[in-house]
Amino acid sequence: MAQNQQTGQNVNLIPPEPGLGVNPITVAGRTYTGVVGTALAVPDFDADHLTANGWLNVGYTGTTAQRPAYGVEDKGKTYYDTTLSKVLTWTGKFWRNAAGASV
Repeated sequence: MAQNQQTGQNVNLIPPEPGLGVNPITVAGRTYTGVVGTALAVPDFDADHLTANGWLNVGYTGTTAQRPAYGVEDKGKTYYDTTLSKVLTWTGKFWRNAAGASV
């Protein structure tokens, strides 16, 4: 499993269905309880532990100013921009919204 870059940003995770993972789960004294089918923003430094216990990683979240500085090799990664309230996808050169517009 690839380790997160630990940027201090939040990662959106969807908890597992009952019997398919651990929910709620406690990591270093922090307890996470999620609703199946609904993403929960958690600090990236806890994300690997949760995904190892059945949680699904659906991408980083943060403000426009906090967007990760991705390279060409990161093409296709997603980011939920809380300033715009939009999911964005990295093209390898710039961010695009669901409509395909560069943002």
